[in-house]
Amino acid sequence: METQVCIGDLFRVGTAVLMAVQPRMPCYKQGIRLNDAGMVKQFVRARRSGIYFRVLEQGVLQVGDAITLLEPSAHAVTVQQVVDNFWLPDKDAAQVRAILAVPVLPAFWQRAFREIQAAL
Repeated sequence: METQVCIGDLFRVGTAVLMAVQPRMPCYKQGIRLNDAGMVKQFVRARRSGIYFRVLEQGVLQVGDAITLLEPSAHAVTVQQVVDNFWLPDKDAAQVRAILAVPVLPAFWQRAFREIQAAL
């Protein structure tokens, strides 16, 4: 899913409308809780970060509800491209520029990618 969903895509799930806004990244604290210091690296290698959504219209969600794309993002930046260009050593300068052009990307990611861009 992370390779297909773009930052800014709008979805309907149940009666709610959601926008994909960023990858879900496990934090080192989960590794501590699970007694597995390599957990974050395992998530990166597995390329299954997950996705955080912003609620644009509240609604009711139920198990089994379809996830329907309402409107694709104006920016062709996938969740996986954000993850890869953040974690992996080989950064793609064009993708980093494209990521920085996505206005709905949260401030943390904007700051991180400005630093990545400056280092390229």
